[in-house]
Amino acid sequence: MMQQNSVLSDLKDYQKRENRQSWADYYHRLRSTQAELLKDPEVISSAEFSKRINKTDYLFQYSDGEIKLRQDSRVEIFPYSDGNYEKVDALKGVKMKQLEPLSKKVLLSFPKATVPSRVCIMPTSPLNSRGISDSIMSYTRNSQFFPAPSRILDKSPSQFREFTKPMVSYNDKIVDEIITKATNLDNSHFTIQGPPGTGKTYIGARVIIELILQGRRVGVMALSHKAINNLLLAVDKLVDYYQIRGAEMIKTRSADNPKGGFSNIRIGDIVSQVSNCHLLGGTVYSFSRMPDNIIDTLVIDEAGQIPLAWIMAAGRTSKNIVLMGDHRQLPQVSQSMHPDGTGESVLEHLMGENSIIPEEYGVFLNITRRMNEQLTSFISKLMYDGELSSHEETKDYKLKLNCKHPALDPSGISWIEMNHSGCSQESRQEADEIKAIIDELDDKGFPLNEILVIAPYRAQEALLKNLLPKQMSEQIGTVDRFQGREADIVIFSMTSSDGLHLPRDIDFLFSSNRLNVALSRARKKAIILVNRKLLTVSVNNMDQLKLVNSLCRLKKYCESLPKI
Repeated sequence: MMQQNSVLSDLKDYQKRENRQSWADYYHRLRSTQAELLKDPEVISSAEFSKRINKTDYLFQYSDGEIKLRQDSRVEIFPYSDGNYEKVDALKGVKMKQLEPLSKKVLLSFPKATVPSRVCIMPTSPLNSRGISDSIMSYTRNSQFFPAPSRILDKSPSQFREFTKPMVSYNDKIVDEIITKATNLDNSHFTIQGPPGTGKTYIGARVIIELILQGRRVGVMALSHKAINNLLLAVDKLVDYYQIRGAEMIKTRSADNPKGGFSNIRIGDIVSQVSNCHLLGGTVYSFSRMPDNIIDTLVIDEAGQIPLAWIMAAGRTSKNIVLMGDHRQLPQVSQSMHPDGTGESVLEHLMGENSIIPEEYGVFLNITRRMNEQLTSFISKLMYDGELSSHEETKDYKLKLNCKHPALDPSGISWIEMNHSGCSQESRQEADEIKAIIDELDDKGFPLNEILVIAPYRAQEALLKNLLPKQMSEQIGTVDRFQGREADIVIFSMTSSDGLHLPRDIDFLFSSNRLNVALSRARKKAIILVNRKLLTVSVNNMDQLKLVNSLCRLKKYCESLPKI
């Protein structure tokens, strides 16, 4: 059982540990010299004014090397100084509107006419998470009043009241059963584990609609606003389809909030607004501010990336909790080291060593409507104990192009073995090989918007963007950018030459979860480029041996596929 004082104490201090590291990184940058900032990939150490675009927007040019900042990164912009920005005031109201890593240009918006000739751009201070810590403390003081999160922490099975028939039937036995269970929880939890393409959002939206029709208040939470918006948009379409009147739906503000029936509110107005709404969307920062048990059911998407401690912070607000996600895709990322078990995601905690959710905790969606049979078969055996299958409509998807490049045959996965040396975060050989594939596809008239190109490192991403057609810019990126995306063809460049040139440990490049996400973006064809020396990389423990073995299994599987 989880409810032990030492473990609860460690969980209680989770956010403090995370904050400590984040604030340490922030102040370290403020105190760094110009030479140190120049080496920091999270910082544009010096950007010089280039030209004025309009009344408020100004273009700047920088010369820093690899930059990990993205266009949507939260940043502070300072008038240039020779490092040591601790005593320099950030420019108020200045925003980064556009970032172009290839051309090394950044578009800044200034509310006032005074524009410095040079600026420094770095990540802003961490979000104030005191509310999360306070909410966790509130839970620990009165945990007996919050049975749903407590049952998750204790790994207690789902608990149901007497089942009542849903108001809407979808004439699908599995969907209707899931909705029945998720809407008849008795102060408990239920998990919907959704591997790639299995319809997790489709089912989640219908669970929410059923709860709204029953007059119950629902919360929707995820790690990112993008994931929340995606689920809310699916709900909004159902509200229109069923012509549901009077449903008050609100969401805390973000730059890309969905248009439709949702009212955007400030996070500070959560408490005053929640009593009047039927559906509320927000991150843990929103839910940690809310009163105890104010929500009937909290639906948490991306649960494989939600820290276990946040179940205490957000779960306190709800009588029931529905978890949606997949711990076999991208994992939770922690900024600090945490005691055993307390740095896990909520799904990792419930799953333990299991690849698929135990029946006493929820349901495993075992049919993917995205990938063909050959793609699904490998991913199923590697990640899901062989329990994932392709839908009848998608299992026979294949390329039919009659191309010369051997990787563009009709099989579901192709392995391209490279032979290069000295490559760490970028490989020109792999980039050239990918360009040759893209060029042939383009010559055959294949739509370039049906291709995703994935790399493990941003340096390789930048190289690929420089070589490939400009219209593909948004289809080239790291694995983290593409969870939730799909295309007919996915090309994955592993980039590094060997174990000696890995910029990070084996666990990153060889991660089975990341391999799962990369390959499962594809509907018809996945192509992976691997340098041969990566298959004989040295390992330090059994876990690393299993990771390297996964790549060897993929090679063997590709070699076994018929070359039609």
